[in-house]
Amino acid sequence: MAHPAKASWDLAFRILEHLKELGWLKEGDCVLDPMAGTGRFPLAALARGYRSIAVELEPKFIQFCQDNKTYAAKKLGRELDWQIIQGDARRLSELLQ
Repeated sequence: MAHPAKASWDLAFRILEHLKELGWLKEGDCVLDPMAGTGRFPLAALARGYRSIAVELEPKFIQFCQDNKTYAAKKLGRELDWQIIQGDARRLSELLQ
């Protein structure tokens, strides 16, 4: 099963780099993806050393995020600072409490 709108790795890394250049993203910051899908953007953020929060509504994509987190942690040999939250991003402030 594939996500119908997978994010591009290149685009994710370009966005992170652009935010860094603008001074909006600094070392140690946390990146929030309110519609995480399979978790590609949070993974890109983690690869660049940022913490990450992923919010996703659909249970099947939450499972993809969990599986991708487990796989990446195993490959990198370290725990990932990535919180995965199942919920509706329209209620983001409630979910983040």
